[in-house]
Amino acid sequence: SHSADLHALAATLSVHMGERPTGAPPRKKPGKVDLTGRTIAGKYEIVKLLGRGGFGAVYEARDRVLGTGVAIKVLNTGASRSEEDLEAFKNEARRVTRLDHPNVVGWKVFDEMEDGSLYFVMELIQGEELEDTLKRVKVLEPPRVARILLQCLDALRAAHHLS
Repeated sequence: SHSADLHALAATLSVHMGERPTGAPPRKKPGKVDLTGRTIAGKYEIVKLLGRGGFGAVYEARDRVLGTGVAIKVLNTGASRSEEDLEAFKNEARRVTRLDHPNVVGWKVFDEMEDGSLYFVMELIQGEELEDTLKRVKVLEPPRVARILLQCLDALRAAHHLS
């Protein structure tokens, strides 16, 4: 279905950006703090770790004010965090919060936690990874492949126009 294609595309793009989407087993890295069970900014209750990437960890959370599910990306903390990493993360925040496109995850909030950690609050995407879809169905029909590629290209075009 069209909706399943969008979810597969969003999940696949998030994997290529260093995160694991909802439903995928988290990649654990030794020595990294897991924020599961904590509350951020008094309103985002961390439900579970979704995955870790080069910049940090992505969690499923619940917005206690709105009662909705969100995803939160938290920049890695500690001695390994360089000024260059911080600046790259801030640049990412400036770019993605301006991008409004149906084939791109919606980024809502960029802020700092009490301990100085930076974080994004974004739309929570539920769905199957494209990789898992391919394992399950083995081969996608050409029209479905075309839809996925067109959605991806349209999202890339929108991102390119932000530059």
